[in-house]
Amino acid sequence: MAPPWDVLAVPGGRVCLADQRGKWVVLYFFPKADTPGCTAQAASVRDDFQIEDVALFGASTDFPDSLLVFRSTYALTFPLLSDPRGELAARYGVLTWFGPHRVARRATFIIDPEGRIARVLHGVQPQTHGAELNDVLEELRT
Repeated sequence: MAPPWDVLAVPGGRVCLADQRGKWVVLYFFPKADTPGCTAQAASVRDDFQIEDVALFGASTDFPDSLLVFRSTYALTFPLLSDPRGELAARYGVLTWFGPHRVARRATFIIDPEGRIARVLHGVQPQTHGAELNDVLEELRT
């Protein structure tokens, strides 16, 4: 089973994995909002990810205010999860240090409708991540 979560989402409110039961879920972690690689990744997911009946979330150790600006600046169409203490990233095994800061390593977890991790993607290319998600989900759902 996928590790459970109940975290603050930007925009507004808490989101928990249990509420997503019955849907495919994409949870992608990124290190830092408004950095070149993370911006390219978010733009690729925004522009290229085409599967509409999937719950899609980006997550980082950024505070909500940073994520709100990031989401607004780049017109992101999916919620961003704020994990400033790194608890969510730690549960998924992607918490690491970058200098003096704890950040999430770039990784994506695809969770099936029963709440099981169906696939983990490490080392994704930020510029093509959205298209890669389309391919992986099409494969998993057939």
